Amino acid sequence: MGNLKLKYDVDKMYTFGFISLLIRLFFSYSDLLQIPGVVDMLLLLVFVACMLLVLIDEKLTGLQFFAVVITGAVCIYSYNKMDNYYLLATYFCMVASKNINLKYVLGWSYKVRVFMLTFHVAVYIFTLINNPNSIKYVYRDGVLRHSFFLSHANTFSMFLIWTIFEYYYVNYEKLTVRSMILVAVINASLNYFTLSTTNTIISVVVLLVILLDKLRPKWEMRSVRKFVKYAFAILSLFFCMITIYYRKFGGSLLLLYNSLNDFFTGRLIYGAYMYEKYGATFFGQTLKLRQNDYWNGYWFNGIACENAYIWHLVSFGVIYLLLLAFLFFAVADKVSRQDTIFLGVYILYAVTELYVTNAVLCFSLILLAQYAFQLDYSDKFQLRIRIRKLKKKAKEDKLES
Repeated sequence: MGNLKLKYDVDKMYTFGFISLLIRLFFSYSDLLQIPGVVDMLLLLVFVACMLLVLIDEKLTGLQFFAVVITGAVCIYSYNKMDNYYLLATYFCMVASKNINLKYVLGWSYKVRVFMLTFHVAVYIFTLINNPNSIKYVYRDGVLRHSFFLSHANTFSMFLIWTIFEYYYVNYEKLTVRSMILVAVINASLNYFTLSTTNTIISVVVLLVILLDKLRPKWEMRSVRKFVKYAFAILSLFFCMITIYYRKFGGSLLLLYNSLNDFFTGRLIYGAYMYEKYGATFFGQTLKLRQNDYWNGYWFNGIACENAYIWHLVSFGVIYLLLLAFLFFAVADKVSRQDTIFLGVYILYAVTELYVTNAVLCFSLILLAQYAFQLDYSDKFQLRIRIRKLKKKAKEDKLES
């Protein structure tokens, strides 16, 4: 009974820290809710304290402890070079998740998200009706997009879609066709005002895959599993290469690149611009882009490279692409049917969104870490040592005979 109580307490401790940072993020993005700097810092400290307490109780193996320490040292080094706490937040969420009941954590998370989103939508609609001139509107190519008081339409869309994914994950076994269609209608209704292309495409893909899994339980998901295993590495290589070699493109290659850049609404050319200015980085670097900078026929105004693969190349560091690619490859064959879907979702979203680098916003990285903790290379290492000893002994016996 004591162990069960301790497990329950650890889940609560992790959840308390997780929700503290989630609320802090909501406040940082919200145009309605502002908190004093002291409270903002307190929420961050609560998150760190809770994660450290959970990490202390994890009982890591020697190899796991070594991996956690080395990765932590690299993340701290990168943080000092970039001054971006998202990287450390993700690190703590991942390394403290070994024994955590993720559904318990996300059960609280999606409820907090639903409450905050509902509040923002309700206030926005009231303001839109009574005082529309007070609203800060967002436009894309002259088309109005509504942000619902969350700094940008894409920000609202991000919170919305990952709230839905958390709901799907927590209630996966109980999901019915009716409930999924209802959620899809709510998402489509709100997305009609935010006009998020990424939300539309990926939410439809996920809905179809879940329906297929529900209606065809004998389906082995081999294609989805292979995607999880290889896609992160392939996409990392692809986006890094076209960014590095952009200047050498000409003729049909340049036309193809420009078409792809248009499809991704300018994300690729921003990556090429940042690579030209700052180059690649292995452990991370700070980008300080000038306002209204003219380069190679384009005007740039701040940072808008919403592609996580390119961002790691030029800012966070290539080492994290290598680490994540290894983890996806290593765990893909061990992942459950349900979890395979949500790991695949992460890989897709990384193409068009940068916020996936924060595990509090996108829980898939926590899921990846939990499977990574199940990898036990120490046994394989010991087995190899035994095999070598046996071979050596057999060779010696043969020489003696």
